[in-house]
Amino acid sequence: TTPNTNAAANHTHTLSPTKMLPEKDRQHRTEIETCLKLPSLSSIRKSFLAHNCLLPPDTKAEASQRRKRLVGTSLRGRVWKACILSQRREELDVNMYLGLLEKNGCVSEEYISIYGDVLRSKKVFQDRVNEDESRRVLQAFTLREGTGWYSQSTPYHVGLFLYHMSEIEAFYVYTQWMKHHVPVLFQVAHSKGTFAVLQVARSLLQHLDPQLERHLDDNGVEWIIFGLPWVTTFFTENNELDEVIKLWDFFVLFGFHFISLIVACFLILHRQDIMQITTATSIIMKLKETRLVNAQQLIMIAVRLMREIPEDKYSRMVNVMTHREVASKILKEELHTQVELGVASS
Repeated sequence: TTPNTNAAANHTHTLSPTKMLPEKDRQHRTEIETCLKLPSLSSIRKSFLAHNCLLPPDTKAEASQRRKRLVGTSLRGRVWKACILSQRREELDVNMYLGLLEKNGCVSEEYISIYGDVLRSKKVFQDRVNEDESRRVLQAFTLREGTGWYSQSTPYHVGLFLYHMSEIEAFYVYTQWMKHHVPVLFQVAHSKGTFAVLQVARSLLQHLDPQLERHLDDNGVEWIIFGLPWVTTFFTENNELDEVIKLWDFFVLFGFHFISLIVACFLILHRQDIMQITTATSIIMKLKETRLVNAQQLIMIAVRLMREIPEDKYSRMVNVMTHREVASKILKEELHTQVELGVASS
């Protein structure tokens, strides 16, 4: 299957709103449309916070277009593009994208991995994202940037972009997102980037809810076991798509580095259940089974608690996703701590 290049090339096409939305949602859409025309990302963020940490819902026209798999960029898709591409804009080159696909003439090991991982992501997206499009975007990205960027979680990211924009737009936005917003997470080998992010989350929890952090520590809970899919998929895996999109709105608008705070807040949100369990195995099992059921509530907790984060911890949270030296320093400090604990216990 080949991409619809004529439709995809028209990347400025948008879908018309409908008067069927409630008045407050129409007003909210008008606010966001005005911000996009300026463009003013700070105004979009203010509107998001003023409307209880939500972007306006899709119109019926947008939902209908998506069900029919017609190319078009929803209001949310335009917001996502504006935020992710705010500082780094390259020319969207359809011929370059098609050229990358033409290079992929043989079935490689990477293609086999991509094929299987896209199938696994279908649990979240059902039939709402075209699997062929997901595979093409991932194959083109891997050919352009190299296999070092690929992980089993990447089909979830690509699927979210494809849900809101055309195939070639999704490739373009996804490429910029990976290279400029979350590079450390996927470029540091053997999940070390994820481990560094989780160490930041643990440090935040230690400050925001020391009793809960101590409970996890005293029971020997390994954060990487339950936190790996939370961080690498940004809570997409195993959760309802509508809730995931609300959470991604927050990440897109304020920064994906806030994943560390969201992990800490997710634990705080479920602290009552966690505190009642006293074995590592049972705590980890409970956390793996716990789903994202109210993204808006989680975001509002994060917005409230972010004001309480000390400057040094806040700086680490902001930089761990994009600065390799920050991640390396965090990992070295944790290794040093573990060595000291080993010496003290021997």
